[in-house]
Amino acid sequence: MRVLVTSASRYGSTTAIADAIGRSLSARGLLVDVSPVSEAGDVSGYDAVVLGSGIYLGRWLPPALEFAEGQRDALASRPTWLFSAGLAGRQPKADASRAVMLAELIEAIGPRDHVLFGGLFDRAVMDDEERAQLAAVPTPDGDYRDWAEIEAWANAIADELVV
Repeated sequence: MRVLVTSASRYGSTTAIADAIGRSLSARGLLVDVSPVSEAGDVSGYDAVVLGSGIYLGRWLPPALEFAEGQRDALASRPTWLFSAGLAGRQPKADASRAVMLAELIEAIGPRDHVLFGGLFDRAVMDDEERAQLAAVPTPDGDYRDWAEIEAWANAIADELVV
């Protein structure tokens, strides 16, 4: 079974999550391609898709939204999982559907799951505008990704795909 794991990432944190998901799925015997959405192309050659994006101010990055919109019918016709990564994911039991504004996309493609992971928060890599927007955020810089949670989610996907 061929699986595409694709994501949009501003600074690389979400890309690292996509890579980890891809490794976990590959370890379970699935044929996996991992690529940024800007290079993913048509999903029709894949049996399943995992699509993710970093979230900024509650929204997916435009390249991820554009990819999803362009592939809407294809995503709706095959098993698809969504993940988001960002500060909202560091909250206890963050509700992905409320924390990320994706209701229309979720309704259109009907993913099997949408999960919200913590991300990497590093003001040093941000531009001045981004730092200004986040000045009131009391969160200290740090890596809020839970790699065990990410691996468990990827294994749950593999459980559904490996027959």
